[in-house]
Amino acid sequence: MQRVFLIIITLFFNTLNAQPPQDPPSNFKVVTTYAWKIAATVSVPSASTGAIMLISTTPISNVNLTAGNEYKLGYRFGNAKVVKNLSRGFVSFDITGLIANTKYFLAFYSFNNNGQYEYLNTPYLASFTTKGKDYGTYYNSLNVDAPNFLSSLTNLLRNHTAVSYYDFAVNIVNPFYEADTLMNGNSMKFVKCEYSNEISVYTPPFLFSNMTIDFNREHILPKNWMNFKKDTVVNSDLVKYAEGADYHNLALTQGTRVNSKRSDYPLDIVVKDTVVLTNALFGKNAANSFCFEPQANFKGNAARAMFYQMVTYNGMDNHNWGLDSLLFNAKLQKQAVLKTWATADTPDNYEIARNELIYSVQNNRNPFIDFPKWIECIDFSKIILLNKCQAISSKINENEKKWDVMYYMQNEMLNLNFSFQNATQAQLDIYDLSGHKVYTSIHRVNSGNSDLQIDLASLRKGLYLFTLQAEDYMYKSKLIK
Repeated sequence: MQRVFLIIITLFFNTLNAQPPQDPPSNFKVVTTYAWKIAATVSVPSASTGAIMLISTTPISNVNLTAGNEYKLGYRFGNAKVVKNLSRGFVSFDITGLIANTKYFLAFYSFNNNGQYEYLNTPYLASFTTKGKDYGTYYNSLNVDAPNFLSSLTNLLRNHTAVSYYDFAVNIVNPFYEADTLMNGNSMKFVKCEYSNEISVYTPPFLFSNMTIDFNREHILPKNWMNFKKDTVVNSDLVKYAEGADYHNLALTQGTRVNSKRSDYPLDIVVKDTVVLTNALFGKNAANSFCFEPQANFKGNAARAMFYQMVTYNGMDNHNWGLDSLLFNAKLQKQAVLKTWATADTPDNYEIARNELIYSVQNNRNPFIDFPKWIECIDFSKIILLNKCQAISSKINENEKKWDVMYYMQNEMLNLNFSFQNATQAQLDIYDLSGHKVYTSIHRVNSGNSDLQIDLASLRKGLYLFTLQAEDYMYKSKLIK
């Protein structure tokens, strides 16, 4: 009789577990926001097995999960993708591989699993916006009008935290490049070649030594060009020195098919004898010299990385790092091509996020991502100033504390959301890229969570910088209208 009773109880609980949960997750909170990731928490009902989380850059709607199906990491529903499988209770997690200045939408589905998945198709919806460019007081010591501006910039950039070339996978690939996908019903990881957009799918972990993955840490300014230590240091060992390990000059590239073709040839437009490497090209330029042409949306990135490397290490060991003085094929590199690419392919949210991540690891920045116009005032054949560079336009209240603000533009309205316990008012200032204030307003706010909607119909379409200040807390970001 006791055994029958236990069987009945077991069947009763199994029946309960075979039903969808009654409640969705709740209380999603962003703890910390970065340009490339967030740290967050959410509450998953205790009367469930767990929850899956979908992410998209567009609102998630009309997604219904089918009972019995297991939705693994990387499973796609149109633009949405399963990015987390969460346990029940109060859960802390990170979402990585994000890009800057971007609003992301989330949908959380609770489920029960007792041999078969049962989903509550009433999801909990949430959203967040990643940070943008955030250099704070980094450039405050510079005077762009001073004759020694360029040498001061070199000193600023070179004074950074020594990093290991061999930690590039842990520090950069894992939190930024690596993403989830589904292949033959199995969750896998993939990375994309920055030069060519070629994809490699693999079972983690990511290892540069894994020839199935076959990806390299490519020196955009090649080691051959900058190895002034060549009499004592072979090229392969240059990665043990600052100039060989600098993350700003490293790209993630496919190895045997793409990176081996680039070798140490200059970057240029391929016009003949063309070898197609997915979206990249190898062949000869108009001068009949071998060259490599990366995909269009990485041309500006490559130029800015090379300019960074030349300025950062200029003068090291009494060597000039201009293209005229660097080694081997450097003299074939056309400065005009790189400057044209930098102008045509301006820093996007991908490049901004990568710069912010490297700043968090290496404690220095690529100034040509922060201030692209500085490229125009420098002669990179000799690393000298051509004329005065533009003033830093956002040296406005640089010393204030920072706090997290979520924002997005909708029609003509700027929507702001932030939490601040002691503020009674917040001031919004908007500046154009020359540093002129074009809008200001003061708003009464309540203690706690605040939402502001500001009509910006009077502003022309374009790119702006804005600051939102409450007492001694300051938030700054780029604004596109």
